[in-house]
Parts: sequence; structure tokens; C-alpha cells
Amino acid sequence: MRARAGALALAALALAAGALAGCATSYAGDSPKQVQQWAAAAPYDADNAQIQSDLGDLANGLAEHQLQPLKTACEAFSIDVDTLYTTLPTPDTTVTDELNAALSTWGRAAEDCYGAPSFSSARFAKYRAELKSARAEYAKAQRRLRTFGVK
Repeated sequence: MRARAGALALAALALAAGALAGCATSYAGDSPKQVQQWAAAAPYDADNAQIQSDLGDLANGLAEHQLQPLKTACEAFSIDVDTLYTTLPTPDTTVTDELNAALSTWGRAAEDCYGAPSFSSARFAKYRAELKSARAEYAKAQRRLRTFGVK
């Protein structure tokens, strides 16, 4: 038991060190160049493509009106949203704030989707509202990223 606790403490320390290293990342050049460097390192293109694919899966699951496959899609979506979330902060505070708002809300939406007992439940209604709200915030972040030359 003691070895396991030590391993857990070591893992937590490594995670914290990694998080601090991510915060200390510096990028060269002007703001557009820095944001482009972040996007390449993230890798934003791949993460964004996966999130877009997941959103399609969520829409299909809703259209098919099959709760269990939709819950499975929500679980995968949560993982993919978290993957992009771990790349924050970006060199631009506004992009970071917008992505943080969208990704955090999508994370809660995925939890509500997975925990919803039925399509008619209050928790499922909350999932749908959060999904819509986060899409709008994510679209704002994407527009701003495009101003920096990130597609």
C-alpha cells in the first residue's frame, strides 16, 4: 500500500511539473507567429478535426434517437475536448479565455449527456443547452484564431 501511495505521489508531482512546464512555454516573434507556433505544437488542427468529427457523431446519435450510442459518443467527446484543453494557455489571452469557456462547457455537457437517464430528462436538456452555448464560444475562438492565420 505504501509503494502505491508513493507511486501516486510521484505521478501527481510529474503531472504538476508538466503543467508548470506548459505554462512556461515561450514563443518567438509577434503575436500571430506565437499563436501559430502554439497551434502547431498543440496540435490544434488535429484536435479541432477530432472535435468536429465528435460533434457530427453527437448530432447523428441525437438524430438516431439511440441513447446508449450517444452516451458512448459523449464519453469520447469528453476525452477529445480534454485533449485540446490540456494545450492551454495559448499566447493570446482572448483565445485562451474563449477556448477555456467552450471546452469547459463541453466537458460539463459531456458529463450531463453521459449521466442523462433519458432523452426527456432535465439532465439531457441541460446537455443540449450547454452543447449549443459552447459551440458559440468555440466559434468565437476559431474566428479569432483565423485572424492570427490559424485555420
